[in-house]
Amino acid sequence: MIGLVVLLLAAVPENPPPSPLPPDTQALLALRAVEHGRPLQAQVMLDRLATQHAQADPHLIGRVQAKLALGDQDYAGAEKGFEQLLVQDANDCDALEGAGIAAAHLERDETARAYLQRAVAHCVASWQGWNTLGVIADHASRWQDAADAYAHARTLAPIEPAILNNIGYSLTLQHRFPEAEAVLREARTLSPDNQRMQNNLDVATVAGGATLDQSNGNEPDAERARRLNNAGYVALVEGRDGEAQAYLAASLNLAPLFSDRTANNLRLIKQGGGDAH
Repeated sequence: MIGLVVLLLAAVPENPPPSPLPPDTQALLALRAVEHGRPLQAQVMLDRLATQHAQADPHLIGRVQAKLALGDQDYAGAEKGFEQLLVQDANDCDALEGAGIAAAHLERDETARAYLQRAVAHCVASWQGWNTLGVIADHASRWQDAADAYAHARTLAPIEPAILNNIGYSLTLQHRFPEAEAVLREARTLSPDNQRMQNNLDVATVAGGATLDQSNGNEPDAERARRLNNAGYVALVEGRDGEAQAYLAASLNLAPLFSDRTANNLRLIKQGGGDAH
């Protein structure tokens, strides 16, 4: 009898697993995860809810799914998800901003601007909302509107490199190249591995008449060749054929990756124009 009691006691775990959290609590934790940059964790939580056949608040689940779609660049799915939330509450600040950002990525600028203007008028919008309004204004060449929107974004995120990148690009569109170069250099300091920011900096630098910065001795040949090709194209567009030819020849000598494209650009210089790229 004693042996049986011992066996029964041994079968009881010292720390029994906790009972599952209520479905709405799990969904809320998934929302917090996606909002704090942990999309994989959020998706795992949603999958766990599905396997438990737990009935969480469908609007809460829909919000998590819309945010996950936005992060996955499924902009059509994200916009649809946020619009469904707006059916329930037309003044849902989070959904207004999300729908606006998604619509902007789908190049539906007027729809995006309508959503985002409602968001910033009635809500405490995030920097992403103001930043997107700046991009939309740039598309329409409304430079002062863009500057105002980026300024609002910077009050919320003063050292966010994405905002600085867009300010620099906006200044480049306005041919304010020295100002653009200064802002883009600051952006690159904050995000040194971002290729898009490097591209924008190169364009502003060369378009403004300065020499392409090639001081990074650790830069792979293929990457430098790509940048030299881009610099050659910018110089060509600016009508500086000799400078363009020098950049393109240097690109051609560095790496074969861009040889066909660069050779075509060099050929176009000799022919006196054409569609270089």
